[in-house]
Amino acid sequence: MAEAERRLWVVALRMLINATLTIAYFDIVNGALGTATNSTTGMENWGGGWWRCWITSSTNGDGTAAHLLIYAASANGVTSYKGTNKDMMYMWGGQMESTVYNVPTSYIPTGAATATRQIDQLAYTSSGNFLPTEGTIVLKTMRESASAGGEYIMRIDDLSGNNVHFIGAFTAGGSAGKKLIYWILQGGAYKAQLASAADIIDGAIHEVRCKFYTGYAEALMDNVSIAVPATPSALPVVTTIVVGCNSVTGSPFYPHNRDRKSVV
Repeated sequence: MAEAERRLWVVALRMLINATLTIAYFDIVNGALGTATNSTTGMENWGGGWWRCWITSSTNGDGTAAHLLIYAASANGVTSYKGTNKDMMYMWGGQMESTVYNVPTSYIPTGAATATRQIDQLAYTSSGNFLPTEGTIVLKTMRESASAGGEYIMRIDDLSGNNVHFIGAFTAGGSAGKKLIYWILQGGAYKAQLASAADIIDGAIHEVRCKFYTGYAEALMDNVSIAVPATPSALPVVTTIVVGCNSVTGSPFYPHNRDRKSVV
């Protein structure tokens, strides 16, 4: 993470041993991404002037080590800064990891050696938190990865896989982009299958609302109904709310849920 004190830009550079140069620029005063080469980048506002900045890249498989260098920069695209004896920046919490996604996992504290910790996961009982006969699910989510498979935003089920309210981002209708999906399964049979016409936009915060009761199910993305409402003849009996992953048996948070704002 980085915090600026009178310095405008910081540049993070990573060069893999296979000679692929990966470089990206971050404006840590205004919270804006600069140019990037051979990389996917992002930044999160951690408050108090601190920004978590990241850069990801791929190796061709020949490399056995990676090197990370951090520079001060006077402007976007400029990898030098003469200094004034007054400007400075603070750095903390560096983390390097192998991942299949384009964003880092949550911060993992380390000492003198590599460390591991439990996966990021949120699951809790639906009793007292969810009314199975009727209700509205409201959440905000920002998709930051472009994984090839489906991405789970939220599911409410009985852990059998047969009785589920499911919200996710999947390909649909031959589109290369990801659509918002709202499915209802009861007794292993689909009672509602709704898919948005518009793609979920990477880096954009989308508000999702799913309304349901016996005989009616609707999903809205950014206050627009994604499809003709369904007419489920029955609703599932559920026990568990799982946010950001597919199950409570080991699936980690999918990256687009890291900026989920609320679930009601």
